[in-house]
Amino acid sequence: MNVQECLSGLKKQERVYILDSQLFSDPVWRVYQEREKAFWTYETERLTYNPDPVGHVKPSLKHWRIDTEFFKGKTVLEIGSGPFGFFSGVEQINEKHLPENLVVSDSLMDFYQKLNVFKLIPGKAIPLKSPGEDLPFPSRSFDIIVTNNTIDHVKDCTGLLKECKRLLKDDGYLLFSTHIIVDFMKVFKPVLKKIDTNHPHHFTEEEVDDLFKGNGFELLSKVCIPLYKEESVPQEANIIKKCLFLTGFRLMRTFYGIAKKTVRQTV
Repeated sequence: MNVQECLSGLKKQERVYILDSQLFSDPVWRVYQEREKAFWTYETERLTYNPDPVGHVKPSLKHWRIDTEFFKGKTVLEIGSGPFGFFSGVEQINEKHLPENLVVSDSLMDFYQKLNVFKLIPGKAIPLKSPGEDLPFPSRSFDIIVTNNTIDHVKDCTGLLKECKRLLKDDGYLLFSTHIIVDFMKVFKPVLKKIDTNHPHHFTEEEVDDLFKGNGFELLSKVCIPLYKEESVPQEANIIKKCLFLTGFRLMRTFYGIAKKTVRQTV
């Protein structure tokens, strides 16, 4: 059964397939989702907003040490795509390198469909509204899973990785990035949760290592890049917010990694 056939029983709203997951009923989680909606509504309505899909993917390709041809001919799932996703940039770099089968999923995909930037998602992609912890595909369906800036946003990061492990083929790859905090900030997590209300989780590098190893993955590569080297302070922010951004960018890193699931060898 191919990925398209797996979705045939789901409700469809224009381009988007919708999975009616029980995870959507959690009232605490809905609060985080409403914050994410508010962020993207504000972001896309700014007169100066100019999405750059190619610029969005280049750091990941650089730090994963791959090029877009890595995806050619593969069956690929993107989890937590946001409103235009990783593969909008791949398409603009080289349309011929798009995966043979591509599903882009996000728990807010039906909302993103209303935004103008949604049109950047490749036409051959299948958009799916689904939480990353609950996806409607058989085990070992995908050659590659891509998830950027998602692990610290989901309700259950352990559940997300277990689902990724289930869905990956035994020789498949999980390509990911996530924001992390420097080690000494660990003691300030309760404060961070109040300041940074859009992120349910704040990881250190060691915690990301342990999270993957504890859920059956081997990290093949990793690199941690200070945020100030790749992120820019919003010019529309007032002076106080700019100072907060500058401070945060010095205390945070982006963790880029490639992982393979640990497969038990039978004797």
